[in-house]
Amino acid sequence: MFKRGSGTFRSAVSLPVSLAVALGVGLAAGSVDVAPSAAAAAPAVGADRSGITPEQLKAALLAAADLPAGYKAEREPVIVDGGRVPVNGLGISPAETGCDLTIGPAQPTAATRPPATEPPPTEPPATEPPATEPPPTEPPATEPPPTKPPATESLTRPSAARELAWARTAATDLARAKTAVTDLAWELARAKAATDPGHPAYVASVSFSKSEAGPVLAEMLMTGAPKANRGFVAAFAEQARRCPRISLGFSGVDERIVMTQAPLSMPSVGHASAAIAYSVTLPGEAPAHGTMVAFAKGRVAGTVTAVGAEKEFFAIVRAAARKAGGAAQGS
Repeated sequence: MFKRGSGTFRSAVSLPVSLAVALGVGLAAGSVDVAPSAAAAAPAVGADRSGITPEQLKAALLAAADLPAGYKAEREPVIVDGGRVPVNGLGISPAETGCDLTIGPAQPTAATRPPATEPPPTEPPATEPPATEPPPTEPPATEPPPTKPPATESLTRPSAARELAWARTAATDLARAKTAVTDLAWELARAKAATDPGHPAYVASVSFSKSEAGPVLAEMLMTGAPKANRGFVAAFAEQARRCPRISLGFSGVDERIVMTQAPLSMPSVGHASAAIAYSVTLPGEAPAHGTMVAFAKGRVAGTVTAVGAEKEFFAIVRAAARKAGGAAQGS
């Protein structure tokens, strides 16, 4: 039986881990120490600094055979190279702190604004023709004006209005919406941790459901040094205590997304673990309630997120940590 914990409200933190994981909107765990162990063995070809290859991490994901009867994979497992994901690609300011956040496109500055395409006026040449000659003719009116360089914003993120419209569409299936959008958050989180481009961290994900009405499960696994992975779990637990209510907005849009969360007491799994109960409310929609656990097992860390699987949840988390531990030991 899970018990709700209590926590204080306000403190300066980076974009909270659970909101990032639940909504897929940004970076997580800014305080995590990602330095690799000095005693770590040299990684194998294709492995990151943890020594785990993409194939090993993918094999460590849950499969339908590991779950209670009735679950089917919603899609094939996905694995990405976290080192190739652009950090802060959603326009979140590094200065954002606290529990109220706003996402918006970066405004161009003098340093980034493209130069004007129109050439500056030039002085008339010294050999100016006499006044009796006709003056130089203007360019024909049909000549197209100089084209402006395309805005880079449209190439890097959709507008806030489009993002909110997508959120509303996804909310028609709230359970699936809250788990399927976790991919981007984890890719960004590992991009932040992968400070050495020669040894990128990998992220693997998979999701399952029993029916259109749920339950729905999503698992994310990532590789990293054991200390970094334990730090991720600690940051996950701490921000749940500091920010029981998180408000997320988009620049130029009045409506906001609200997430409430509370720590849960549950048996420990792996080398470190923490759990929360959360509720996400999209504008104009009923709240979606879920449970999320972050765990670390050696050189693998991960989360399991569930909507509507309360009775089976701990058994699923235990299976996930056990299988992830096999990859950590076998590398």
